[in-house]
Amino acid sequence: MFFLGIDPGSSDRTGFAIKTGDSFERVESCELWEFFEIAKEMITKGVLVVIEDPNMDSTVFRGRTNMHGITLKDYRQDMMMAQSVGKNKGVASAILTFFAAHKVDVLCIAPSSRKQVTNKTCSLAPYNMPTKCSHEQFIEFTKYGKQTNEHGRDAAMLIATMTSIKFNVLLKLQKAKK
Repeated sequence: MFFLGIDPGSSDRTGFAIKTGDSFERVESCELWEFFEIAKEMITKGVLVVIEDPNMDSTVFRGRTNMHGITLKDYRQDMMMAQSVGKNKGVASAILTFFAAHKVDVLCIAPSSRKQVTNKTCSLAPYNMPTKCSHEQFIEFTKYGKQTNEHGRDAAMLIATMTSIKFNVLLKLQKAKK
């Protein structure tokens, strides 16, 4: 049984991780067209797919509640973040469409349901699908010794503790909500 974790990036890089049993085979990021080639291969092997889907969160992502006194610099930063989130949503939609066309069920996880690791030296054990962990924390938690980047680690943490039973239960709950 293979697990494929996906952290959709903007159009340039998408993070993914492939896990067999308890160990990771790959934790990487690549361009979207390369990802689709890898995904086609994984579908033939039978894969359980988990994606961080930014479409599950509100349109205003960490938006300001008070615009009074906002500087032009802050406004530009907010607009750049909004544009980046929009790109991520588009990439996630394309990936979901791809798997739907191949009749593969996908478990979608909202970014807001994941806990961002702010202490880069703490243990990841108490976290459920943490995001933004350091390379050292990732190695300690997963025992994956190869070089990784943030996108790949985020994708890997989606499936690090995933089992087929947990996947099927969460997928049934997801389908019941629709």
